[in-house]
Amino acid sequence: MSMLDRKERILNLLEANPEDDFLLYALAKEFENEKQMDESILTFQKLLKIHPNYIGAYYHLAKALVSNQKKTEGILVIKDGIERAKALKDLHALSELQSLLNEIQMEDLI
Repeated sequence: MSMLDRKERILNLLEANPEDDFLLYALAKEFENEKQMDESILTFQKLLKIHPNYIGAYYHLAKALVSNQKKTEGILVIKDGIERAKALKDLHALSELQSLLNEIQMEDLI
């Protein structure tokens, strides 16, 4: 299945379920894979607005923002994700987000 076919299938499924968390995540990742970073960012933001506990999206949204020259906004997303991960007691997500934050902050020191 080509990427276009996969993206078209996701879009078709979203027509029936426009707030489906997995489909929104999958669509954001498809946009990311196609280097359509603005669309990826908007889709991750929509996902988190509807499903703020979709914890993995914080990491990917932050990475997309940072790679799109929006580091300050990316750091804010990471910090929001860290707070959400703590509230959910999701230690894996907490570790991943903290590592990403450390990595971004270390780049400023080098």
